[in-house]
Amino acid sequence: MPSSHRRIALATGLAALVLATTATWAQTASSWPNRPVRIVNPASPGGTADALTRIVADKLSADLGQPFILDFRAGANGIIGNDHVAKALPDGYTLLLCNSAMVANASLYTKLPYDTAKDFAPVSHFFETPYFLFVSTKLEARSLRELVALARNAPGKLTYSSSGIGSTPHLTGVQFAQKAGTSLMHVPYKGSAPAVTATASGETDLLFMSLPATRKLVEDGRLRLLGTTSAERSSFAPEAPTIAEAGLPPLVASAWFGFCAPAATPVDVQERFAAALVRAMAQPDVRQRFHDAGAVPTANNPAAFRAFFQKSITDTASVVKASGARLE
Repeated sequence: MPSSHRRIALATGLAALVLATTATWAQTASSWPNRPVRIVNPASPGGTADALTRIVADKLSADLGQPFILDFRAGANGIIGNDHVAKALPDGYTLLLCNSAMVANASLYTKLPYDTAKDFAPVSHFFETPYFLFVSTKLEARSLRELVALARNAPGKLTYSSSGIGSTPHLTGVQFAQKAGTSLMHVPYKGSAPAVTATASGETDLLFMSLPATRKLVEDGRLRLLGTTSAERSSFAPEAPTIAEAGLPPLVASAWFGFCAPAATPVDVQERFAAALVRAMAQPDVRQRFHDAGAVPTANNPAAFRAFFQKSITDTASVVKASGARLE
């Protein structure tokens, strides 16, 4: 066969393949879901995110007529689960419980097996957990202003614990020190529980953490609540002032979760899922259970979450750079 004929045959074959693939995706989108949908959680079972995802998965199953099944693929700070979804078929049957740690990883690690900005389709926000500033009751500071004064008088002396390098509590501490015009010594732990225990015992001076993980220690007088990193005072602890109320530039930081899909997932599948999620999270019993867990429902739509996701990658990159943290 002449080379020109081979090129024509090849081009025709490729065109047919593209048309067939497009038709398949269109058919998938119009009938989605017609079988179980997996929600990949890149962490181990247990904890607030797991519990809240299970609540919503039941509501989604009832609404859309197919099971939404949690698939746990923990390891490497979420990278294993994230990579699994990045390489999954973009047919709407594999979703990822994405979060703020995933965005931090994009700048924290020297190399990832996927491109955080390009290999995922952000589908919907899910919820946020407001963060609060706590100090050990062994520390003299009884207010945000007093804490800032202590930190400025002894740069690098005050210590703060976190759940690990690159975690939201770690990066929030970096931002707080920047706003206060001083420096703090970071002490990373393997998880939230030991980080909270360290500050409660006086091993470290302060930490940024969610309220459910610390409420009992505040009530027992082992931790002192000084403020919130929300833009406004939180309904979970209205007595806690914002960082701006201490005379510092505003600081807004929280742990957030959302749902992502493989990058080429049909847009109407994304929109159908997001709309069902909004309906689920508008139900009074769901909202109450989220409130009891110290979480704020934030379900929206693919366009809004995409803008948030991309901005988070950019904003977090600057904080990670300021922290000097890098992981292999």
